[in-house]
Amino acid sequence: MKKVVLTGGPCGGKSTIAEALAREFGNKIIIVPEVATALFEAGFPPPNPWTQEWQDALQAAIISGQHKAESQAMTEAANNGAKAIICDRGILDGAAYLAGGVAEFCQRFRVDENNALSQYETVIHLESLSTLNPDLYMDLITTNPNRFEPLEQAQGRELNLRHAWAQHPKRIHLAGKLNKSAERTLEIVSQIF
Repeated sequence: MKKVVLTGGPCGGKSTIAEALAREFGNKIIIVPEVATALFEAGFPPPNPWTQEWQDALQAAIISGQHKAESQAMTEAANNGAKAIICDRGILDGAAYLAGGVAEFCQRFRVDENNALSQYETVIHLESLSTLNPDLYMDLITTNPNRFEPLEQAQGRELNLRHAWAQHPKRIHLAGKLNKSAERTLEIVSQIF
């Protein structure tokens, strides 16, 4: 079963594009929603001010949830004849939230980088609005309670995610208007069936 990761900094269009993929491919794919959003919606709100201790607890919960969600998606795909699993974020995304990047993330959370990279057929990196259009990013974070990163922090997350997935052999970076990135993502996914 082939797994594809949609990654990128805050407000890159990952969830929107995952929805477009679900509409286009229907039961040919299984979507794994973003685990962090599910945790926030279930009552794991970010503290004010943000703390590294809270971030560590969040990352541990995300890693556990990601493994479980991907495993359930694999079972569902096998039972229903789906051809691919699309993950709204992947295991290594957590590295963007630590100063030491992938090395610190893998050591702290006992993640094998090569194993994590090998889990995914393709990594599609959707660039964050924080770097593409900072003014629009600032407008969007005022209307979304799950978006709490200030601009500079969001830009740092974008850069850290580029580094986190840089070693993947099929990493595709898409930067530009959301509709163009969506079209290109649809093409990429259609080619893996």
